[in-house]
Amino acid sequence: MCGNCKDKRPSTKQLFLRVLPNRFRWSHVSRGKLDNMVDFPVSGLDITPYMASSVSRNASDHPKGVTFDLSSVVVHHGSGVSSGHYTTYGQRNGNWYHFNDSSVKACTEQTVMKQKAYLLFYTRSIHRA
Repeated sequence: MCGNCKDKRPSTKQLFLRVLPNRFRWSHVSRGKLDNMVDFPVSGLDITPYMASSVSRNASDHPKGVTFDLSSVVVHHGSGVSSGHYTTYGQRNGNWYHFNDSSVKACTEQTVMKQKAYLLFYTRSIHRA
């Protein structure tokens, strides 16, 4: 809705990140992968403290707030920037699976939590009353 003419107009929404986390180390001498363990929640990730104040006030209108649940984890195997292999852990209907090229195997949530995550994907939680 246009703030000036109060008419519906096509719009575009954009998201910009100011600082990107870096999982690889770059210097003039060497390049390598940072091999830090990342602590991440499987469910109930609350990002309200990091939202713009007007949006976070609206989030409080929801009885349980706005939270997110982990749906997928990408893992980089290997130590090099220009080498290695990526696999994914994904969830469907409450069950976790490990995707490695053409192989798909069931796994536990505990296995997922032990991974050195490269990318984490979350979906908005659905709270049923």
